[in-house]
Amino acid sequence: MEKKTFHISGMTCQHCVARVKKALESASGISGVHVFPDNNTVVLEAEQLPSLENLNSLLEEYGDYRLQII
Repeated sequence: MEKKTFHISGMTCQHCVARVKKALESASGISGVHVFPDNNTVVLEAEQLPSLENLNSLLEEYGDYRLQII
């Protein structure tokens, strides 16, 4: 199981948190999504994480959110 922490930009409220969680949970192979709005981070768990490019493309469909590797 792979676990990775990302910084996320664009989250401003709990509605954003819910949208980001929904978007990332829809990605193939993701088994866990943990969003921490207090420090703008997301922890993803998966057997094999999709590429950062694929994750950001998916997030763009839900709003102006962007992941960056920490």
